[in-house]
Parts: sequence; structure tokens; C-alpha cells
Amino acid sequence: MNTHFLKWVFVSRFKQNQQRSWKESIFALLVIAFCTIILSQKYLDNPVKEQGPVDLHTAGALALSINNALCHKIAYSDSLVDFLITAPLNTRISTIPTLLAGTKNTYCENVRPINAHEEYSLMYTLTAIIKINPNITLKGLGDSLVILRFICVLFFIFVLLHLGISLVLGLFLSNLAIIILYHVHLLYVYSMYSFLLPLPVVLIAFIALALDLKLHKRLVPVVCVGFLIGFGGAFIINVRTSYLPLVFCCFFLYCCFSWFDIKRDFGFSKKWKMLLPAISLCTFLLGYNVFQRSFIASLPATTEYAHTYHVVAHSLLLSLSVPENELAKREGFIWGDDYSGLIPARKIDPNINYLDKNYESALWIYYAKLWLFYPSEMLEIYINKSRALLRDFYGYKKNMEQSNLIKIVGLFCDYINDGKVYFYLFIMCVFLGLLCWSFWNIGIVFFLVAFFSIGALISLEGMIIMPYFVIGYHNLLLFIALTLVLGLFQLFFESIINRGMLWCLEKKDLTLKKPYNENCFE
Repeated sequence: MNTHFLKWVFVSRFKQNQQRSWKESIFALLVIAFCTIILSQKYLDNPVKEQGPVDLHTAGALALSINNALCHKIAYSDSLVDFLITAPLNTRISTIPTLLAGTKNTYCENVRPINAHEEYSLMYTLTAIIKINPNITLKGLGDSLVILRFICVLFFIFVLLHLGISLVLGLFLSNLAIIILYHVHLLYVYSMYSFLLPLPVVLIAFIALALDLKLHKRLVPVVCVGFLIGFGGAFIINVRTSYLPLVFCCFFLYCCFSWFDIKRDFGFSKKWKMLLPAISLCTFLLGYNVFQRSFIASLPATTEYAHTYHVVAHSLLLSLSVPENELAKREGFIWGDDYSGLIPARKIDPNINYLDKNYESALWIYYAKLWLFYPSEMLEIYINKSRALLRDFYGYKKNMEQSNLIKIVGLFCDYINDGKVYFYLFIMCVFLGLLCWSFWNIGIVFFLVAFFSIGALISLEGMIIMPYFVIGYHNLLLFIALTLVLGLFQLFFESIINRGMLWCLEKKDLTLKKPYNENCFE
């Protein structure tokens, strides 16, 4: 067997200036994409075959998009939501208004403006797809979203290949992402939940690529990269409000890495060493505000709902009921019953309505009072939450075990009985990544640090809000945890291959002076 081929497939190349060329990376990506299509063909298909969205949440998100595309206003329609829940997938979206109201004008006049949804980025994406192809069906829209997510995964894998991961690890990661997304698509093909995995990894991959290309050392690229991170970060935040810390964490790490890399470059004056990171910050804020002002601040104001984001205190308070406890039963908190948040809110202000402008502030006051009057019970709730994180993935994994990859890699989760272990493992990976900075390329080091920092933040969110495994909420956390397992497998097999090569070279007649990468195993 040719040693060079063996190393090309199985061995990573993280050392500085040893990454793959663009041509080699593209070729490797094509090989992985082809193998992924062959190995995971059934997972690449849209699993929704007979009817449209199956839950009210997903139908509501899709209804906003359809009304925005066809009626040119952010509007909600109860009749459209009811129709979408049971609609045949071969229904053309452009015909829905006439099916519901006889004519398009009549339908559009009766829909009511609304300004209470955290999925505006997804709404704009769906609107763009519908406008590009007005005759698209519900199934075609779902297929388009599946393809869009697959493209995000391929970009993520392409960047990692360029930064030096082995082909076999890239193949496993692409298949793992596709399998996880397939199970999200079973319930949420039109919803934001199926974008919780692709969008953050694309952001991390983009920043890692920018650092690898040394774009942080040139003025114009610094401006462009900072603006794109801010604009893209705002897009992600308006898909999932709780991802705001993730976006700002990625940008903070980008600033730190670029500043330290510039600092050790003697070709820059002290002024430029401070000025370039400052320019990055300014352009990041500019990009963020451009998105917010162009797509969010311009949304129509309504008196019924006052928020363009997911209210934080609402989830924080209702999540106290998970796991079950006496305090939540006593206070009437029920996870999944959104209107149960009115009970504590009206104890603060009896005139409050659901999601009005005073709703969240009242819930924050109530939450603070719970810590003030019941500190021991609150502390016990969060201790139990931290222990329960992803603990029930073992039961859910049985539904995914038609995939041998999940069956094998998922064994790692079966032996973790305390959710805090995930948090500690991710933090440890962050520090190990930082230790590799002196001899690995900056792109892969940033990826490791940012990727597992996000894992730590998401695991922390799970320990605060919803610890029980839900594929919609925890698909990114699951992907990061299983990627850690694949990375450990990679290190193990890579060490075996390297030791095998050294043993082989010792057995050969070194007087032939054959290079290290020639046919060692012949």
C-alpha cells in the first residue's frame, strides 16, 4: 500500500504551512460529498412525504413567510395555519390564498399584521425561495431547505479539509451531521430548529478560514470580514435568540486570535496592532446594526405583541418545571404551556397581557423574587437540571440506531450520567486547543476553541432551560459531543498509523534511502 495515499486519507495535517491546497481541498470535498450521498442517501431526502408541518409552531413560521411573499406584509392567519397542518405536500403555495378565500386580494385583506416571532431570518429565507420560484409546492420548499442545509454542511467540511483534517474524519463528520439533521427534519423541516446546527458551524468555519488566509492583517479584508461576521451573526440571532452569546463569543475569539497573531508579527507598528482589531469591532457592530435596522427594526409595530425576539424570562421561568419539583407545582409553572407564564406575570401586574411590552419585565421581577424567597429550592432545581443534561439520549438513540455511525459513536453518551461532564469536557478541549497554537495553524486552533466554547455555552443553556434531550433543541449540542468522540477515534487510529509507518521504516533497508512517503508497506 502506498504510504502517501494512506496518510492522505487517514492522517490530519494541522501543522503550520502544511494544510491542503485549494485544489486538493476541493477534490477531497468532492470525494466526501460523493461518498456521503452514497452512504447516507436515505438521510438526504426530505422525510416529510404526505402532508405539511405537523405542529402549530412550524405552521406559524411558514404562515408568516407565505403571507410575506404573497401579500407583501408580515401577517398571520389562523385559517392558513390550520390549512398548513394538514395540507397535501403537492399544494402549490401560490394557490393557497384562492383555496382559502376565493381570491388572493380577499385573503390578503383579512390577514392580520403581527410582530411576535423569533424566526424572522428564517421567514426572510423562505420568502426569498417562494419569490424566486412562485410555483413551488410545499414539498419543493422543504426540499430546498434540505439542500440549503446540506450546502452549509459541505462548506463546513470544506474549510476543515483545507485546515488539515483527514478525509476519513471529514467523511464521518459530514455523515454525522446529515443523520442528525434528518431526524430534526422528521418534525421540523420548515422550522428554525433544523438550522440550529448548520448556521453556527458555518459561522465558525468562515472565521477560521479568514484567520487562515491572514485576512485580519490587511485593512480592506478586515473591514469586509468584520462586517460579514456582524451581518451573519445578526441573521443567526434572529433565527434563535438564545444564540446571541454564541455569536458574540465567536467574534470575541476572532478579535483575540487576530490581535495575538498581529502582536507577534514584527512587521506591524504598535498603532496598527491596536487599530486593526478596533476596526474589526466597528465593522462588526456596523454589520450587526445594518441587518437589525434593515430587516428587524422596519417590522410593523403591533399593540398585541411587543417583541421581535424570543422573550428570555418566559422560558427561564417556565423551565423551572423541568425536572418536576414542588416549587413549580406550587407556582403553577408548566413547560410547553406558553400561557402559564401569565400566572406569575399577573401577580406582578394584573393588567399584563401575553407578550405585551411589560410581560418580560414582570417575569424577571418574579424570577428574582423566587431566588429571594426560595434560594435552596431554586439551587436544588438547577443542580438536578445539570445532572439530567442529555441523560435520556440513550432512550432516544434507539430511534436513530438504523445508522451504525450513531449506534457506535453514541455509546460515549451512554456512560455519562451527569450532564456537567459535557461542560467540563468542552472546557478542557478549549484549553487543549489553545495549547496547540504554537505548532498548529491558526485556523484549526480557532476552530477547536470556538467549536467547543459554543459546546460549553449550549450545554450551559441546557442545564438552565431544558436538560431533557429534544432533537430540535439539542441537535447542535449532540453534534459537538459526538464530534469530540470522532476526534478521539481519529487521534487513536492516527497514532497507530504513525507507529506502523515508523516500525515499517525501521525494518526496511535504509541504504535505499527511500522517502518517508513512498511504498513503505510493499
